[in-house]
Amino acid sequence: MDRKICAASNKVHTTTSLARAICFENETQIVFLDTPGVISDKEQKRYKLPLSMLGACEKSLRCANVVGVVHDVSNKWTKDRMHQDVINMLHSVMNLPSFLILNKVDKLKSKRQLLATIRNLTNGVIAGKPIAGKLNKDSAKNKIDKGYSNFSDVFLVSALTGDGVDAIKEYLISNARVANLQYSPDAWTDQTPESLIEEARIKIGRAAQLNTGAALPATAPTKPVTV
Repeated sequence: MDRKICAASNKVHTTTSLARAICFENETQIVFLDTPGVISDKEQKRYKLPLSMLGACEKSLRCANVVGVVHDVSNKWTKDRMHQDVINMLHSVMNLPSFLILNKVDKLKSKRQLLATIRNLTNGVIAGKPIAGKLNKDSAKNKIDKGYSNFSDVFLVSALTGDGVDAIKEYLISNARVANLQYSPDAWTDQTPESLIEEARIKIGRAAQLNTGAALPATAPTKPVTV
C-alpha cells in the first residue's frame, strides 16, 4: 500500500475488528484483510477484549483466496516456533495457497540464524521440496512440527524500511486469478473516515489500558477528515 490504512500499535491485541485495505495495480485488485490477532478464551478475559475477537481469524480465512502468515523473527523466544493455533488454522485451510512473511529481518545479524528459522517454521519444506540443511536438533529428535509444511514461498521483509515488501505485491499480482472487481479501482479501504478514526482511538486507548489497567472511555468525538 502507498498509504497507511489501519492504525498500528506495538501492544498486542489492539486490533479489534476486521478492516480491508485495497490496492489496485496493473489491472489487478488486491484486498488485504487486517484482522484481530489469535486470542484464547483466557486472553479474552484477562485483557477484557471484545467477544467478537474470538474466532475472528478463522472467519477471515473463509473470505481469503490466499493466506500470508507474518512472523516476527526479532523475538528470540518465538522466532523458531509458530503459534500452535496458527498452525491449526493453516491445516484447516490446506486447500488455500499460503506463504510465509518473515518480518524484522533487519534486526538479525546472522544469515545462518535466519536459515535455521526458515527451516523450523516450514518444517524444512517449501513448495513441496526439502530445504538443504538440517532442522533444529530437538525438532529432528522429537519429530515436533514447529511450523507449517505447505508454504509455497517465503519472503524476507522489513516493514520499517520497506525492504522486500514490493516482492510480496509482485507475487500476489502474478498469481491473481481473473474475476470481477470487488471494489472500485479508486477505493483504498472499505472503512469510512469516521470508523478509521474510531479504530485509531481504540488502539491508542487499549495500548494505554494494557500499560496502566485503566478503563477505556465509552465514546469519543469523531468527524470526517480529508484525505
